Amino acid sequence: VRDNIRNLGLQDAVSVVKSDALAYASNLTGSEFDVLFADPPFASILQDQLLVALSLHLRAEAEGCIIVMEHASRRPGRDEYAGPTVRLVMYKERRYGDIAMSFYRATCSRNEAESSPNEDT
Repeated sequence: VRDNIRNLGLQDAVSVVKSDALAYASNLTGSEFDVLFADPPFASILQDQLLVALSLHLRAEAEGCIIVMEHASRRPGRDEYAGPTVRLVMYKERRYGDIAMSFYRATCSRNEAESSPNEDT
């Protein structure tokens, strides 16, 4: 992966992280990336855990970010993961035999109080 990044001249635009996935996802706010690719082991439940962690921890600056989750096609993701600030909504899924790629877009979850702070209630 690093060789491909270097060959494409994208060293300043791309980072590769080798870390505990849940700990890493739990520290993201959304300002660190535009597109996040995740490829957890197919035999694990990490796919769902990562998407839950991201929905819980991402903040408003994640609006419009894309999360691409590779997974076993027999284990599809949910259509939506809703956190306190951000919802991850699946907008596309592609299947390639035993492999699938689910594409999620981060959108802000705004309640009425946040969208109209000057109105009397």
